Amino acid sequence: MPQLNAGGAERSLINLFNELPTDCADMSLLLLNKTGSLLSQIPEYVNVIDTPSEIREMYGEKKSLQMRLWWMYANAVSKIHTKDDEARRQYRWKKFYSSKIEMLRQEFDTAVAYISGESLYYLVEKVHARRKIAWIHNDYESAGYHKGFDEPYLERVDDIVTISDKCADALRRQFPGLKEKIKVLPNISSLSAINKQSLEFYPQEYSSQGCNLLSIGRLNPQKGFDFAVDAAKILKDKGLDFHWYIVGPGNSKEINGLNRMIKRNGLERNVSLLGIRDNPYPYIRNCDIFVQPSRFEGKSVVLDEAKLLCRPILVTNYQTANEQITDQRDGVICDMTPQSIAESIMKMLYSPELLKQIQHNLQESRDRWSTNIEDYVHILTNVG
Repeated sequence: MPQLNAGGAERSLINLFNELPTDCADMSLLLLNKTGSLLSQIPEYVNVIDTPSEIREMYGEKKSLQMRLWWMYANAVSKIHTKDDEARRQYRWKKFYSSKIEMLRQEFDTAVAYISGESLYYLVEKVHARRKIAWIHNDYESAGYHKGFDEPYLERVDDIVTISDKCADALRRQFPGLKEKIKVLPNISSLSAINKQSLEFYPQEYSSQGCNLLSIGRLNPQKGFDFAVDAAKILKDKGLDFHWYIVGPGNSKEINGLNRMIKRNGLERNVSLLGIRDNPYPYIRNCDIFVQPSRFEGKSVVLDEAKLLCRPILVTNYQTANEQITDQRDGVICDMTPQSIAESIMKMLYSPELLKQIQHNLQESRDRWSTNIEDYVHILTNVG
């Protein structure tokens, strides 16, 4: 993995470590940048490999003067030759990083790139393993990945795992020659761990009056938090007493952009960007409605977590939304517009019977919940 910040794929990996039988394999983890709020949650039986020094300098904050100058040059050249961030990282890997990174000394039965991008390129080029697996946590077509660069790497892995049927369909359309490699394993959520952590505290930020809305995710366009701010303006204009909390990491450009929207719409008392929270589960447990205004998702980890905590859920109608939510049964699906988001929040708040029925259905689903961990054990340990 690149790092262990509190993203969906990262939490899914921690949950996987916690759910796998400890005697099924010796488990190791290599982080390109050994940082992130979830580092403390790695189980003690997982061997965290020391990040090789050249990778540590490339991806970490601490760089020698020579490395910093080279890194700045590599990024500048990559930016000149590419049109977006994904392509820039790919170009940088091919033209600069790969030649400076040595093969990892250890050998493994199975090695996994648990997220796409540089983790995949590192797995294919720098890791000795009898079997290699690429894990893709997003809708490949919607995420803006570059097929021409990724295909040679995906050709060299044994399995391509993704997290929903629609994500698998997108991969098959993009890589028809690799369709036999593509498998579906939904993200894992650890019910016992989530429930325990959700009881650790009550969020001090939450308002005792009005309703508390919550969204969680990286502050990038995919998550649709600009929709959330515009929807909040509509709710304020309608006189709703509410506060909308957004939990998740973002760079300065993303944070400043959303804060400007909030200020421009006079929403300083209604919308708060809380940044990263090491334990987001008390925020989920105690919110009135969990809102996911995304433009696209693979299979959302945080949505599964909100379901396990039996919170009323509102999601926009992105392509894979109905794989996790059945409209009016375990949540509400609305159009991907601020107006529809706002109207659906109002409808839910003013329909106590609907909220009660949704929570009842979620509780019934939770009582039947299981991890299907055997499927994970099989694909990870089946080395022939």
